[in-house]
Amino acid sequence: MGTPKTRICLKRKGQFYIFGAIILCVLAYSIYSGYSRVQIPTKNDFKEIYAEFIRESASVIDNAVYNEGNVSAQLSNFTGYFINYARTRNKGFGIFYALVWNDNVYLHNNISISAANSENKNLSVTFTNATTEWTAYVKGEHIENKDGISKIRIVLDGTSYDFNITGRNLELKVLFASEKNNETDIYAYNR
Repeated sequence: MGTPKTRICLKRKGQFYIFGAIILCVLAYSIYSGYSRVQIPTKNDFKEIYAEFIRESASVIDNAVYNEGNVSAQLSNFTGYFINYARTRNKGFGIFYALVWNDNVYLHNNISISAANSENKNLSVTFTNATTEWTAYVKGEHIENKDGISKIRIVLDGTSYDFNITGRNLELKVLFASEKNNETDIYAYNR
């Protein structure tokens, strides 16, 4: 068996190995758990961009009304700048809006997805009043007389989007579209 001094030394040697094993386990765990896995965030640029337009266009319109400016010109100018910005984030992003202001309906089309370009490189917009219905094909800007218009129907990619005109002096109807990886996202907004 050995002397008592030898037994104490063997016990300490065993304790040393156990302590070393614990330190190695803690070290291995801290290194492994410290690794962050690379994850690409799923970011919905389309949703963020159209939410920005809704928020900012309301400010542009309110500012133009408050300063008694030309609402349609200021919104058109803002939309041009906004489209340039939006396409740096999402190349397939486009906006179609109908601004009902005073006695006219101002239409603006910046949608350039293949669904809109398949025939005449424009969208079809149908106006309805109490007695008749007529269609306009819009590329760029277009103005219609508001006289009695009660509904605007926008047809894109075989899908109709209906907007009711309430008769208020100022209304904004917007259709947002984005084409990315052969998928088309569309969102309709009615203010």
